[in-house]
Amino acid sequence: MRILPSYRKASPAPSHVSAGMQRRHAADKRLASLISKSSRSKAGSFHSVSCRRHEHTSQNFVQFLPFCTSYSNNSANSPKMEWCQHNGQRLYGPPVESGRKPEQGSEVFIPNVPQDWTEFDIFDLFKTIGPIYQVRMMVNFSGSTRGFCFVRFFEKEHASQAILELNRKEVKKGWKIKVVMSLDNSTLWVTDFPKFRTDEEIRSEIFRISNGVTSVTIFTQNKQRCCLIDYTTHSAASNARKLFLSRQVKLWGHRCSVEWAQRGDQPKISNV
Repeated sequence: MRILPSYRKASPAPSHVSAGMQRRHAADKRLASLISKSSRSKAGSFHSVSCRRHEHTSQNFVQFLPFCTSYSNNSANSPKMEWCQHNGQRLYGPPVESGRKPEQGSEVFIPNVPQDWTEFDIFDLFKTIGPIYQVRMMVNFSGSTRGFCFVRFFEKEHASQAILELNRKEVKKGWKIKVVMSLDNSTLWVTDFPKFRTDEEIRSEIFRISNGVTSVTIFTQNKQRCCLIDYTTHSAASNARKLFLSRQVKLWGHRCSVEWAQRGDQPKISNV
């Protein structure tokens, strides 16, 4: 096991540092604790822990991705997986050496995860169904789990199989987990664009400020310009929605309205 020295023993944060830095310092201690716990309970190893900083300079928006590492459990049947934490969730996956993309409809939701379980426990349970792309464990500010997570397989048939085989399965004495299909809407409906911007300017700006965009369709409805934005995954669309709803991301200083696009209820395109 290899851990960077700064994570081996965390000292108290100086009182003069900012609140944001104090939160990052506390997060570092949680990472060290989780690595220690996982390494004791599993025949596996971590590789290279680092800290990355992602910045939207034009929007004066900075997002820290404090935990980035990879983990392998030294099994011939288990690939080395990426592992990081940001935006209130720990992400285990995708496989480091895989270029495959998961199919739409391949994610399941587990609403009642045991409090003492980690994303590694979930992975070990669900990998018996089929190859896993990613496990998303929701966590709170203290670093403990919020009791629910998502598992995305590469193939949607494995998601259906997981529901059949693992729903209401007793994973510990007196504790049966629930496994249901995850909402997989990956399209946003955005309105209230600045009138003085062209369609191409709007399209270019959307691709610039949000990750995972696959297509942007601009149209007119009731004399108002709107657009449908398709993303690679529901998670990417959800993250983009949070940015649009926050005050951190604006289009030329203008806040837009954003909603989930409903299948079968999308507005008729009159101008592309």
